[in-house]
Amino acid sequence: MNDELLEFRLSPGCEHLSLSAEFYFRATKISAQREIGLSWAIAKRWSLSSVLHAFCALETAANDVGYGILEAEDSHRYIPIQNRDFPLSYFARQWPNRLSCVDKIKFVLSVDNRSLNGRLEAEIRELNTLRNWITHGKVYKRVILGDEQLEAHLREVDRDDSVDWSKSFPNTKFSALDELDASDARTALKIALEAVRTVTLNADIMYWLHPFVPEDAGYKIVHQDMNINEYLDSLRYRV
Repeated sequence: MNDELLEFRLSPGCEHLSLSAEFYFRATKISAQREIGLSWAIAKRWSLSSVLHAFCALETAANDVGYGILEAEDSHRYIPIQNRDFPLSYFARQWPNRLSCVDKIKFVLSVDNRSLNGRLEAEIRELNTLRNWITHGKVYKRVILGDEQLEAHLREVDRDDSVDWSKSFPNTKFSALDELDASDARTALKIALEAVRTVTLNADIMYWLHPFVPEDAGYKIVHQDMNINEYLDSLRYRV
């Protein structure tokens, strides 16, 4: 019997998508269970995790498609070095560590003579900013005007943050870092799914989600006709 050498191309993209979906569901569930103490704080942590995995998923998809174009000689999309023009050679030298996520996506789309939708580009940039602020530890100041109600307790009347959140996230409407909730997780996952669907068109890879919660979530392939809002609605916890 002859030994056969098998070669696989692997990435954590589908795991990131699945985890983002799982954490989104958990955030919606704990938010609905008001009787649980500190449910808001737990929801914030699930939401933050969902946001991070959503961004990781979309960047992995861009890396995955780019790998097929620049490095995977067995891919039908591979462009041999001798056939690369100057701009393509430049991108190949910058790939993948010196390019922003948006630049990676624009590059892989340009190979098919496609462009990135302006709305989606703006949303990806804002998600990238949120991801950077979370992972690199954005520090900001808050001034609160309180009205004393009970002993050792203040009711917040007004406040001012050193970050103007509405100007930082005009398209996505992301919350302040300490107030992320399930709606922010949903927005991030929606952006990720749209980006993955866009970059994997015509690619020789398939992305899917298989969250373990809710139990009936099942296995979902990300395809061009996928109704993203309908899928996200199916993940939301229902009492």
